[in-house]
Amino acid sequence: MLIQRNARDLVLVILALMICLACYSVYAISFFNYSNSTASEQTQVASLVQSLTPPVASTPQPPPAIPSITPALTPQSSASATATPARLVPPTPTGTFTATPIRVVPQACPFAAGGSFARFLSDTTVASRLGCPTETEATVESAVELFQGGFMLWRGASNRLFAVYNEGKWGAYPKGDYDWFREGIDPEYSCGTKSSPPSPRRGFSKVWCNNPEVRNTLGNALEYEQGYCMGNQCDSFQDFQGGMMYRSVKFAGVYIFYIDGTWQKK
Repeated sequence: MLIQRNARDLVLVILALMICLACYSVYAISFFNYSNSTASEQTQVASLVQSLTPPVASTPQPPPAIPSITPALTPQSSASATATPARLVPPTPTGTFTATPIRVVPQACPFAAGGSFARFLSDTTVASRLGCPTETEATVESAVELFQGGFMLWRGASNRLFAVYNEGKWGAYPKGDYDWFREGIDPEYSCGTKSSPPSPRRGFSKVWCNNPEVRNTLGNALEYEQGYCMGNQCDSFQDFQGGMMYRSVKFAGVYIFYIDGTWQKK
């Protein structure tokens, strides 16, 4: 048993020696061949060995300095190193300017409001709607007649007729030749019953008959027309830019007729 173990160990030792001898022989042959190779072959072998060898990390070098294009500033002192912000100085005025307020001077009216109407112009709404008087107050002959829906008024100086409606509107006539009453030519009653009331007569009759709006809105006359300007019993009128003012003896008041076709009584 012991002899067999020793023999096996001996065989293993001999095999190991043979392997070592073979490796040495290979190395010796390679060294001999390298020694006898040309320089180019040696260079190729060295390059192959270098490529198989991992690179050794090198110490990083700082990048080359980039030349500055800004001229160097030479410090003068520690105080001059701090930048001082620029201060804007307003220009010095060359003269003195004084603002002059604009004062709106109201234009004077060419005529003053008459004594019968001036007090009503203290109402700014009335004054602004009427504007300036375009003539002086005048006392003239006039005539008035009551109707179911208002009254009719004749202003003698201008020979104009007015239809004044209870609904707050009014209209002025004549609008054409057919509204004028011609004394001695036109009939006293232009239409309807030849009696007043219920029919108006003369100029009132012509306007009332020729204008359906007037006839339908006023309705029938309630009285015979009445003329005014006997003694001190006279009506007065004054025209304005925006209408007319009328002082009535019959109605004991002042009517304001605006050019927009509306009226009010004071």
